[in-house]
Amino acid sequence: MGNSTEIMLPHNVHPGERVDISVNLTAPMVPDHYRGYWMLKNSSGKLFGFGEFANKAIYVDIYTADSSSSGVSGKICFPSEHIPAMALYLQNMDNNKLTEIAINEMQLSYSVQISPGTYLAYAWTTQSDLGGGYTDTEHYPKPFTIQAGKTTTGIDICDWYGEPGKIPPPDPSKFGTISGSLSFPSEHIPALRIVAFDIYNGTHYWVDTVENQQSYELKKLMPGYYTVVAYADSGNFAGGYANDDHSLITIYVTPGITSTGVDPNDWYAPDGTFPADPTR
Repeated sequence: MGNSTEIMLPHNVHPGERVDISVNLTAPMVPDHYRGYWMLKNSSGKLFGFGEFANKAIYVDIYTADSSSSGVSGKICFPSEHIPAMALYLQNMDNNKLTEIAINEMQLSYSVQISPGTYLAYAWTTQSDLGGGYTDTEHYPKPFTIQAGKTTTGIDICDWYGEPGKIPPPDPSKFGTISGSLSFPSEHIPALRIVAFDIYNGTHYWVDTVENQQSYELKKLMPGYYTVVAYADSGNFAGGYANDDHSLITIYVTPGITSTGVDPNDWYAPDGTFPADPTR
């Protein structure tokens, strides 16, 4: 959305003070959904944002459209009272283009602009362990048509009951990976749970390790900004991928790329510095 990467504040801004800033952005020519992430930076070059741990990014959401663009909307359901975060996929059957939409926890509906065509609509939870979609009586994704200048409604992502193999698997090129080495303040490395926190939408991903495992890999992460914390002793003892002052380092996950060297080896932060294990 343009070449601007940094915008200076107009003057020193004190805690509690408000200031207006602006940046010129150029809407892309190709109709699609675009998101730009922004954070603040102090005089030492350290990035920070908002939220309890000052690590959430500000973002700009842009949908571009042309005269032929149309829309699709529907409900989000799940076979429990809790709707998890998931990735919704709209697959154009005319050119096989896959459009991905992030669905947040407890989001009950969606509505997006998209070009006319014949589509399939399906979703996968963030761990890619359960797929559902807008389906026929056999639980296969059911084609539907989007007409120019119109919004197709009722494309509900509510069938999560099909057998494995009926919902198309997510495209692995759309996801990224985080990896790193492990350590512990003793000669023995216990079994750990490594959790990656998406600082934009509050979702999290995790992987468990075994005793004395010296590295980890978190796959199938949706693109975005993350922090990483390792937990031992049923989540009561935490080590973070952090700076010298114990503040968590933010990593950007890029589709198709492995972010290496993300080592959650800071086990010396005061109690309560890192977020509690959300998985237990």
